Amino acid sequence: MSTDQDSLSTDVLILVSRSILVGLIHGYKDKIFDERFLEELPFTYQKWQVNVVEAKKLTAIINYQPSSGTFSASFKFYTKTRYPEIAQVDDVNEMAKILRLDDYIDTKEVPPVDNSIVNSINMDFDDIPTDANPSLYRWAYAWGLELAGVHMAKLKPNFKIAQDRMTEVYEKLFELEHDLRLFIEHRLQKKYGSDWLSKANIKKSYQDQIANRRADPPTFWLDELDTTVLRYLDFPMLRGLIVDNNEAFKSILGHYDWFASALSSLEPIRNRIAHVNTLSEDNAQDFYRDAKRIIAAIKPEIQ
Repeated sequence: MSTDQDSLSTDVLILVSRSILVGLIHGYKDKIFDERFLEELPFTYQKWQVNVVEAKKLTAIINYQPSSGTFSASFKFYTKTRYPEIAQVDDVNEMAKILRLDDYIDTKEVPPVDNSIVNSINMDFDDIPTDANPSLYRWAYAWGLELAGVHMAKLKPNFKIAQDRMTEVYEKLFELEHDLRLFIEHRLQKKYGSDWLSKANIKKSYQDQIANRRADPPTFWLDELDTTVLRYLDFPMLRGLIVDNNEAFKSILGHYDWFASALSSLEPIRNRIAHVNTLSEDNAQDFYRDAKRIIAAIKPEIQ
Protein backbone atom coordinates (compact mmCIF):
# COMPACT_ATOMS: atom_id res chain seq x y z
CA MET A 1 0.00 0.00 0.00
CA SER A 2 1.54 3.31 -0.99
CA THR A 3 1.63 6.18 1.47
CA ASP A 4 0.27 9.70 1.05
CA GLN A 5 2.54 11.70 -1.22
CA ASP A 6 3.20 15.33 -2.15
CA SER A 7 1.60 16.79 -5.24
CA LEU A 8 3.11 15.50 -8.47
CA SER A 9 4.17 17.71 -11.34
CA THR A 10 2.13 17.87 -14.52
CA ASP A 11 4.96 16.14 -16.40
CA VAL A 12 4.92 13.23 -13.95
CA LEU A 13 1.17 12.86 -14.22
CA ILE A 14 1.43 12.87 -18.03
CA LEU A 15 4.10 10.18 -17.88
CA VAL A 16 2.15 8.09 -15.37
CA SER A 17 -1.07 8.40 -17.35
CA ARG A 18 0.57 7.50 -20.66
CA SER A 19 2.51 4.59 -19.20
CA ILE A 20 -0.66 3.14 -17.72
CA LEU A 21 -2.64 3.70 -20.92
CA VAL A 22 -0.02 2.09 -23.17
CA GLY A 23 0.59 -0.81 -20.79
CA LEU A 24 -3.14 -1.51 -20.53
CA ILE A 25 -3.61 -1.49 -24.30
CA HIS A 26 -0.61 -3.74 -24.95
CA GLY A 27 -1.57 -6.24 -22.27
CA TYR A 28 -5.21 -6.29 -23.35
CA LYS A 29 -4.46 -6.79 -27.03
CA ASP A 30 -1.73 -9.37 -26.43
CA LYS A 31 -4.14 -11.47 -24.39
CA ILE A 32 -6.77 -11.23 -27.11
CA PHE A 33 -4.37 -12.30 -29.85
CA ASP A 34 -2.80 -15.07 -27.76
CA GLU A 35 -6.20 -16.59 -27.13
CA ARG A 36 -7.27 -16.17 -30.81
CA PHE A 37 -10.32 -14.41 -29.49
CA LEU A 38 -10.22 -11.21 -31.52
CA GLU A 39 -13.12 -11.90 -33.88
CA GLU A 40 -15.39 -12.95 -31.00
CA LEU A 41 -14.68 -10.01 -28.72
CA PRO A 42 -16.65 -6.84 -29.43
CA PHE A 43 -15.00 -5.28 -26.38
CA THR A 44 -11.98 -4.78 -28.63
CA TYR A 45 -13.90 -2.04 -30.38
CA GLN A 46 -14.39 0.40 -27.58
CA LYS A 47 -13.33 3.77 -26.30
CA TRP A 48 -11.26 3.68 -23.15
CA GLN A 49 -10.38 6.57 -20.88
CA VAL A 50 -7.75 6.14 -18.20
CA ASN A 51 -8.27 8.66 -15.40
CA VAL A 52 -5.36 9.23 -13.04
CA VAL A 53 -6.62 10.82 -9.84
CA GLU A 54 -4.26 12.55 -7.42
CA ALA A 55 -6.39 11.81 -4.36
CA LYS A 56 -5.16 10.63 -0.97
CA LYS A 57 -3.64 7.72 -2.87
CA LEU A 58 -2.74 8.04 -6.54
CA THR A 59 -5.53 6.08 -8.24
CA ALA A 60 -6.24 4.95 -11.80
CA ILE A 61 -9.88 4.65 -12.84
CA ILE A 62 -10.89 3.20 -16.22
CA ASN A 63 -14.17 3.93 -17.89
CA TYR A 64 -15.22 3.05 -21.42
CA GLN A 65 -18.06 3.24 -23.88
CA PRO A 66 -18.75 0.58 -26.53
CA SER A 67 -17.94 1.81 -30.00
CA SER A 68 -18.79 0.50 -33.45
CA GLY A 69 -15.56 1.93 -34.82
CA THR A 70 -11.93 1.04 -34.17
CA PHE A 71 -10.37 0.83 -30.73
CA SER A 72 -9.48 4.20 -29.27
CA ALA A 73 -8.09 5.27 -25.94
CA SER A 74 -7.20 8.44 -24.11
CA PHE A 75 -6.20 9.61 -20.66
CA LYS A 76 -7.06 12.38 -18.28
CA PHE A 77 -5.58 13.35 -14.94
CA TYR A 78 -7.05 15.17 -11.96
CA THR A 79 -4.68 17.10 -9.70
CA LYS A 80 -5.05 18.09 -6.07
CA THR A 81 -4.46 21.69 -7.06
CA ARG A 82 -7.33 21.84 -9.55
CA TYR A 83 -9.63 19.51 -7.61
CA PRO A 84 -8.89 20.18 -3.92
CA GLU A 85 -12.03 18.29 -2.87
CA ILE A 86 -10.35 14.99 -3.82
CA ALA A 87 -7.11 15.57 -1.94
CA GLN A 88 -8.02 13.50 1.12
CA VAL A 89 -10.48 11.10 -0.50
CA ASP A 90 -9.51 7.41 -0.43
CA ASP A 91 -12.83 5.84 -1.42
CA VAL A 92 -13.05 5.18 -5.16
CA ASN A 93 -16.82 5.53 -5.31
CA GLU A 94 -16.55 8.95 -3.71
CA MET A 95 -13.83 9.96 -6.21
CA ALA A 96 -16.01 8.77 -9.09
CA LYS A 97 -18.98 10.72 -7.73
CA ILE A 98 -16.99 13.95 -7.37
CA LEU A 99 -15.39 13.61 -10.82
CA ARG A 100 -18.52 12.22 -12.52
CA LEU A 101 -16.90 8.94 -13.47
CA ASP A 102 -19.84 6.80 -12.39
CA ASP A 103 -19.53 4.46 -15.38
CA TYR A 104 -16.06 3.21 -14.47
CA ILE A 105 -15.31 -0.45 -15.08
CA ASP A 106 -12.21 -0.98 -12.99
CA THR A 107 -9.82 0.83 -10.70
CA LYS A 108 -6.47 0.27 -9.00
CA GLU A 109 -4.14 2.15 -6.71
CA VAL A 110 -1.08 3.26 -8.69
CA PRO A 111 2.35 2.08 -7.47
CA PRO A 112 4.41 4.81 -5.78
CA VAL A 113 5.99 7.42 -8.08
CA ASP A 114 7.73 10.73 -7.51
CA ASN A 115 8.81 13.77 -9.48
CA SER A 116 12.33 12.43 -10.11
CA ILE A 117 11.17 10.01 -12.81
CA VAL A 118 11.02 12.76 -15.45
CA ASN A 119 14.48 14.22 -14.88
CA SER A 120 16.08 12.44 -17.84
CA ILE A 121 13.09 12.26 -20.15
CA ASN A 122 12.19 14.54 -23.02
CA MET A 123 8.59 15.38 -22.17
CA ASP A 124 7.57 16.12 -25.76
CA PHE A 125 4.46 13.93 -25.63
CA ASP A 126 5.06 12.12 -28.92
CA ASP A 127 8.59 11.18 -27.86
CA ILE A 128 7.83 9.74 -24.43
CA PRO A 129 9.13 6.15 -24.53
CA THR A 130 6.71 3.44 -23.43
CA ASP A 131 9.39 2.05 -21.11
CA ALA A 132 10.19 5.40 -19.47
CA ASN A 133 9.01 3.85 -16.24
CA PRO A 134 9.36 0.08 -16.79
CA SER A 135 7.85 -1.01 -13.47
CA LEU A 136 4.75 1.13 -14.00
CA TYR A 137 4.40 -0.12 -17.58
CA ARG A 138 4.66 -3.76 -16.45
CA TRP A 139 2.08 -3.12 -13.73
CA ALA A 140 -0.36 -1.65 -16.28
CA TYR A 141 0.41 -4.43 -18.78
CA ALA A 142 -0.60 -7.03 -16.18
CA TRP A 143 -3.77 -5.04 -15.54
CA GLY A 144 -4.55 -5.13 -19.27
CA LEU A 145 -4.14 -8.93 -19.30
CA GLU A 146 -6.48 -9.16 -16.35
CA LEU A 147 -9.17 -7.02 -17.99
CA ALA A 148 -8.98 -8.99 -21.22
CA GLY A 149 -9.44 -12.22 -19.28
CA VAL A 150 -12.49 -10.81 -17.50
CA HIS A 151 -14.03 -9.62 -20.77
CA MET A 152 -13.44 -12.92 -22.53
CA ALA A 153 -15.00 -14.81 -19.63
CA LYS A 154 -18.09 -12.59 -19.86
CA LEU A 155 -18.54 -13.31 -23.56
CA LYS A 156 -17.46 -16.93 -23.58
CA PRO A 157 -17.82 -18.18 -20.01
CA ASN A 158 -16.63 -21.48 -18.72
CA PHE A 159 -19.22 -23.83 -17.24
CA LYS A 160 -18.86 -22.59 -13.65
CA ILE A 161 -19.28 -18.93 -14.63
CA ALA A 162 -22.30 -19.78 -16.80
CA GLN A 163 -23.78 -21.95 -14.06
CA ASP A 164 -23.46 -19.23 -11.43
CA ARG A 165 -24.96 -16.64 -13.78
CA MET A 166 -27.92 -18.83 -14.74
CA THR A 167 -28.54 -19.89 -11.14
CA GLU A 168 -28.87 -16.26 -10.12
CA VAL A 169 -31.28 -15.30 -12.91
CA TYR A 170 -33.38 -18.47 -12.50
CA GLU A 171 -33.87 -17.70 -8.82
CA LYS A 172 -35.09 -14.22 -9.77
CA LEU A 173 -37.35 -15.64 -12.51
CA PHE A 174 -38.89 -18.10 -10.03
CA GLU A 175 -39.61 -15.27 -7.59
CA LEU A 176 -40.98 -13.04 -10.36
CA GLU A 177 -43.45 -15.56 -11.79
CA HIS A 178 -44.62 -16.78 -8.40
CA ASP A 179 -45.21 -13.25 -7.09
CA LEU A 180 -46.77 -12.07 -10.34
CA ARG A 181 -49.43 -14.79 -10.34
CA LEU A 182 -50.30 -14.14 -6.70
CA PHE A 183 -50.45 -10.41 -7.34
CA ILE A 184 -52.74 -10.68 -10.37
CA GLU A 185 -55.13 -13.09 -8.65
CA HIS A 186 -55.20 -10.90 -5.53
CA ARG A 187 -56.04 -7.76 -7.50
CA LEU A 188 -58.72 -9.46 -9.60
CA GLN A 189 -60.33 -10.95 -6.48
CA LYS A 190 -60.32 -7.54 -4.86
CA LYS A 191 -61.96 -5.97 -7.91
CA TYR A 192 -64.46 -8.68 -8.88
CA GLY A 193 -64.86 -10.86 -5.78
CA SER A 194 -64.42 -14.60 -5.36
CA ASP A 195 -66.05 -15.22 -8.75
CA TRP A 196 -63.41 -13.13 -10.51
CA LEU A 197 -62.62 -15.85 -13.06
CA SER A 198 -66.04 -15.41 -14.67
CA LYS A 199 -66.41 -11.66 -14.10
CA ALA A 200 -62.99 -10.32 -15.08
CA ASN A 201 -62.12 -9.49 -18.66
CA ILE A 202 -60.40 -12.74 -19.64
CA LYS A 203 -59.94 -13.71 -23.28
CA LYS A 204 -61.64 -16.89 -24.43
CA SER A 205 -58.28 -18.38 -25.44
CA TYR A 206 -57.07 -17.89 -21.87
CA GLN A 207 -60.20 -19.51 -20.47
CA ASP A 208 -59.87 -22.43 -22.87
CA GLN A 209 -56.26 -23.00 -21.86
CA ILE A 210 -57.20 -23.00 -18.18
CA ALA A 211 -60.00 -25.49 -18.83
CA ASN A 212 -57.82 -27.77 -21.01
CA ARG A 213 -54.96 -27.86 -18.55
CA ARG A 214 -57.26 -28.48 -15.63
CA ALA A 215 -58.45 -31.56 -17.52
CA ASP A 216 -54.89 -32.89 -17.80
CA PRO A 217 -53.60 -35.45 -15.27
CA PRO A 218 -52.96 -33.55 -12.00
CA THR A 219 -49.23 -34.22 -12.06
CA PHE A 220 -48.87 -32.24 -15.30
CA TRP A 221 -49.42 -28.88 -13.58
CA LEU A 222 -48.83 -29.75 -9.93
CA ASP A 223 -47.14 -26.92 -8.05
CA GLU A 224 -46.98 -27.27 -4.29
CA LEU A 225 -46.18 -23.58 -3.87
CA ASP A 226 -48.32 -21.95 -6.57
CA THR A 227 -51.93 -23.02 -6.13
CA THR A 228 -53.46 -20.16 -8.13
CA VAL A 229 -55.51 -20.95 -11.22
CA LEU A 230 -53.11 -18.66 -13.08
CA ARG A 231 -50.45 -21.37 -13.02
CA TYR A 232 -52.24 -22.77 -16.08
CA LEU A 233 -51.48 -19.61 -18.10
CA ASP A 234 -48.30 -18.84 -20.02
CA PHE A 235 -46.13 -15.88 -19.11
CA PRO A 236 -47.33 -13.53 -21.92
CA MET A 237 -50.92 -14.13 -20.81
CA LEU A 238 -50.16 -12.64 -17.41
CA ARG A 239 -49.30 -9.38 -19.07
CA GLY A 240 -52.52 -9.66 -21.10
CA LEU A 241 -54.59 -9.97 -17.93
CA ILE A 242 -53.10 -6.77 -16.55
CA VAL A 243 -53.66 -4.84 -19.78
CA ASP A 244 -57.24 -6.11 -20.20
CA ASN A 245 -58.16 -5.38 -16.58
CA ASN A 246 -56.18 -2.21 -16.00
CA GLU A 247 -58.81 -0.77 -13.64
CA ALA A 248 -57.92 -3.47 -11.13
CA PHE A 249 -54.24 -2.54 -11.16
CA LYS A 250 -53.88 1.19 -11.69
CA SER A 251 -54.25 2.09 -8.00
CA ILE A 252 -51.14 0.00 -7.30
CA LEU A 253 -49.14 0.43 -10.50
CA GLY A 254 -50.22 3.96 -11.37
CA HIS A 255 -49.79 4.45 -15.09
CA TYR A 256 -49.53 0.73 -15.74
CA ASP A 257 -47.94 1.07 -19.22
CA TRP A 258 -44.43 0.93 -17.72
CA PHE A 259 -45.30 -2.35 -16.03
CA ALA A 260 -46.76 -3.98 -19.14
CA SER A 261 -43.80 -2.75 -21.19
CA ALA A 262 -41.31 -4.17 -18.68
CA LEU A 263 -43.03 -7.56 -18.75
CA SER A 264 -43.00 -7.55 -22.55
CA SER A 265 -39.29 -6.74 -22.71
CA LEU A 266 -38.51 -9.52 -20.22
CA GLU A 267 -40.32 -12.19 -22.21
CA PRO A 268 -37.57 -13.14 -24.73
CA ILE A 269 -34.93 -13.38 -22.00
CA ARG A 270 -37.38 -15.21 -19.73
CA ASN A 271 -37.91 -17.82 -22.44
CA ARG A 272 -34.17 -18.36 -22.82
CA ILE A 273 -33.86 -18.92 -19.07
CA ALA A 274 -36.81 -21.32 -19.04
CA HIS A 275 -35.25 -23.33 -21.89
CA VAL A 276 -31.84 -23.42 -20.18
CA ASN A 277 -30.06 -21.30 -22.79
CA THR A 278 -27.05 -19.45 -21.42
CA LEU A 279 -27.45 -15.67 -21.19
CA SER A 280 -24.73 -13.15 -21.84
CA GLU A 281 -23.74 -11.11 -18.81
CA ASP A 282 -25.48 -8.04 -20.27
CA ASN A 283 -28.73 -9.99 -20.82
CA ALA A 284 -28.53 -11.43 -17.32
CA GLN A 285 -27.99 -8.01 -15.77
CA ASP A 286 -30.86 -6.49 -17.78
CA PHE A 287 -33.21 -9.28 -16.72
CA TYR A 288 -32.19 -9.12 -13.07
CA ARG A 289 -32.60 -5.33 -12.93
CA ASP A 290 -36.04 -5.28 -14.57
CA ALA A 291 -37.34 -8.29 -12.64
CA LYS A 292 -36.21 -6.74 -9.38
CA ARG A 293 -38.06 -3.53 -10.22
CA ILE A 294 -41.28 -5.41 -10.98
CA ILE A 295 -41.05 -7.51 -7.82
CA ALA A 296 -40.50 -4.38 -5.72
CA ALA A 297 -43.71 -2.88 -7.15
CA ILE A 298 -45.91 -5.90 -6.39
CA LYS A 299 -44.38 -7.48 -3.29
CA PRO A 300 -46.07 -5.20 -0.72
CA GLU A 301 -49.47 -6.22 -2.08
CA ILE A 302 -48.98 -9.95 -1.46
CA GLN A 303 -47.00 -10.01 1.77
